[in-house]
Amino acid sequence: MHGRVKVKTPAEQEEARKAERLKKIQWYSQAVDGIFTKRDADELDADLMARTEDLLRVNPDFSTVWNTRRSTLLRLIANDRVLASTSESSATNGSSTASTTTTSNGQESSEASATSSSSTDDCHDPADSSDASATPRIPTRDERLVDELTLTMVCLKVNPKSYGVWHHRGWVMGQMDEPNWNREVELCSRALALDSRNCDPLLGLSALCCAALNPFCS
Repeated sequence: MHGRVKVKTPAEQEEARKAERLKKIQWYSQAVDGIFTKRDADELDADLMARTEDLLRVNPDFSTVWNTRRSTLLRLIANDRVLASTSESSATNGSSTASTTTTSNGQESSEASATSSSSTDDCHDPADSSDASATPRIPTRDERLVDELTLTMVCLKVNPKSYGVWHHRGWVMGQMDEPNWNREVELCSRALALDSRNCDPLLGLSALCCAALNPFCS
C-alpha cells in the first residue's frame, strides 16, 4: 500500500549482509595486495603510510603491516632530514649571495636597490606568494612519532589485547628523544585494571623497558 515502508524479507536481509561482507573482503584483499606490492618495490613513501594506517585501523593485529610501517617511517624520517638540510643550505647560500652583491666600484648602490625594489613592487606577481605558501612543510621527527602514538591509541580501542599495537607503541617510544615513560606506565596500568586477564599490557611494558634500554630494539 502507498505510504508504507517496505520491509525486506529475511532472505533479502541475508543477501544484503552477504553483499556487504563480500565488499569488505574485496577491499581488505586489495588493501593487503597494494601494501605488499609497494613494499616489494621499495616504495616506502607517504602513500604507503596512509595505506597501512587504513588497514591497521581495521585489523591492528597484522604484524607484517606494522613491520612495513616501521620501515617506511624510518625512511620518511631520513628523507625529512635530507630535505631539511638541503633547504637550510639553500637558504644560507641565497642569503650569503645577496649580502655580497656590490656595484662595480665595490660599494652598494642604494639608488639601484631602490629602483630595483620599486620595479619589483610594480611587477609583483600574486602567484609568487601562492607558490611559496604552497611549498609543503617538512614535518619534524617528533611530529611523525607522535602521529604513531595517536594511531596506536585508535588501534587499542579496536583491540586492547593486540600485542602488535603494544609492541609498536613501545618501539615508537624508544625512538623519541624525550619519551613520557610515566604516561606509558599509567596507560598499561589502566589497561590491566580494565581486564586483569589481558597480559598484552605487560608485554607492552616489556617492550617499553626494552626500548628504554636500547633505542634500536625492535
